[in-house]
Amino acid sequence: MSRVVSNPQADFIEDSTTPTLLFCAGLGAGKTLASEYKVVNFVLQNQGIDVLYALPSYRLVKDTIQQRLPATLRAMGIKYKMMVADQTIIVGQSRILLRSYDSPETQLVSFEVGLSVIDELDVLPLEQARRVYQLCAARTRQGQDRLPNQIAIVSTPNQGKAGLMYELSLKDNVRTIQAPTASNPAATQQYIDQLKNTFTPAQLGCYLFGEFTDQVRGLLVYSQYDPELNDSRELVKQGDRLHIGVDFNAGLCCGIVGVKRNGQLHIVDEFHHERDVQSLCQAIIDRYPRHHENGLITAYPDASGQNRHASGSQTMHNIMRSDYGLSLSVDTTNPRILDRVNTVNVAFENASQERNLFVNRETCPELTKCLRSQIYDSKTLLPDKLGGFDHVLDGLGYLVYRVKPITQPIFELGIRF
Repeated sequence: MSRVVSNPQADFIEDSTTPTLLFCAGLGAGKTLASEYKVVNFVLQNQGIDVLYALPSYRLVKDTIQQRLPATLRAMGIKYKMMVADQTIIVGQSRILLRSYDSPETQLVSFEVGLSVIDELDVLPLEQARRVYQLCAARTRQGQDRLPNQIAIVSTPNQGKAGLMYELSLKDNVRTIQAPTASNPAATQQYIDQLKNTFTPAQLGCYLFGEFTDQVRGLLVYSQYDPELNDSRELVKQGDRLHIGVDFNAGLCCGIVGVKRNGQLHIVDEFHHERDVQSLCQAIIDRYPRHHENGLITAYPDASGQNRHASGSQTMHNIMRSDYGLSLSVDTTNPRILDRVNTVNVAFENASQERNLFVNRETCPELTKCLRSQIYDSKTLLPDKLGGFDHVLDGLGYLVYRVKPITQPIFELGIRF
């Protein structure tokens, strides 16, 4: 091979007999490189037998493996022919079929291969991933008289113990290879430290070590919040810019007020159970008239408020801007729920034990109660909404996501999404 590979990568590349092979990788552990080498090794040793390389979307096929695999072949001095329209690479008498599985019932049909490599499968929930695996298994049957067929799944185990990779790992004839980030010679200490600052300790088992973790079942949503260590004694001062996260619900509109202190965000006040957006805005202005007069209030509302109408033809965002003179900071869409939750948790405490988000328990009793109460729904694996704790927490999430966002580190270009 043209580059030094790690021990987990070498084990993965060289195993050609295990029926189902799992490569459970931390971020940046080199799973795509290992997959490329495995594919090339296979076609060189099994001419006339085809390979499937599948990714979650056409964009990923086009932007990653369709670019990287030809580059790897060129670096090895191997002649190939790229059939762009067919998403096929021909090496000698073998074809490498590049497919997406966003529409598996139409993409994963009408071919036979001897090896299937399924990349990033654990981004899918269990049932969807299981269907992709079943369809790939049905296609992996070529050349059975001369070689053992194999399905190789390469992914960070995003779904933890709720996902297909974990389910498969418990079965016979399945081999699991774990590849921590640090096993990759190309992974720098700076990158590893960046991961530690980006994810919570509970998540690092998955994203740094490639382990199956039980990240959500039965857990508090905001598990990194410590009432003592994340407590704040800060209050609103004259001249402070007030950052207010806003959630819209009939009879349950709420606002979470934060101020910045030395680069940290302190939640110092709360509004909740307001009748409508007008009542919420008026309550904010009544409590902080000087800040309003001086243009020192910025609201971070639920993005759906730009489409929802509170009265007549005015949207909730328009009412906040036009009728009450509030400055808004908002994207066109809300962040994904788990991205928002992760951002808040990391702000409470990251894996380096740094805390950048604090809550005044005395002035924010409702928020404090909800932070200590909301759990994950055992069926959806999303934050529970039936307990009524979600409204102020949503407001907190919109605020923190906009004011103190985190960026998931990118190591393998185009793969994380």
